[in-house]
Amino acid sequence: MPTDVTLMVETGGWGGIGHYTHCLCNALAQAGHDIRLVIHTHRYALTGYPKYYPVMNVFRGDLFSLEWRRLLSAFKQTGATRIHFQSNLSSRKDWMVLMAARLLRSPHARILTVHNVIPHDSRDGHVFFSKRLYRNCSGLILHSTKSLDTLKELMGPNFNVPCAVIPHGHYGFFPDNPG
Repeated sequence: MPTDVTLMVETGGWGGIGHYTHCLCNALAQAGHDIRLVIHTHRYALTGYPKYYPVMNVFRGDLFSLEWRRLLSAFKQTGATRIHFQSNLSSRKDWMVLMAARLLRSPHARILTVHNVIPHDSRDGHVFFSKRLYRNCSGLILHSTKSLDTLKELMGPNFNVPCAVIPHGHYGFFPDNPG
């Protein structure tokens, strides 16, 4: 069994984040990283695209607890050392699971790419739950220094989760965008 496996979690599998995640997984796999994409069983829109990584159909849109149970089972099955979220099941609930992992001093990395510090379609409670989600990760990736500044302002001076700014990649597989 590989000793350094990353589960890349994209709970949807369509749209911008689905395409972004596909490109990222391909690039990481081609660079020699052992990446397993974890996606939705029925809604994955990129089935026909060439891949250099395996896809694990885990999410089904059923009970939150079942979704997390299947995700944790995939984590154990692969021997993964880190879990990297491109999207989450629910910022209202995911933070509790990540907090439990942190409290249990899990040696596994819990990384989140923060595509938007606060979701575009923000509703009541999004700020509250997003803040808890960010605090319970072991690392955050943002796409710009402006996003990092927004995150720091939101989280306050005592926020100590390591953050990295990695610019958003391109969608090189579209015919009108050759590279």
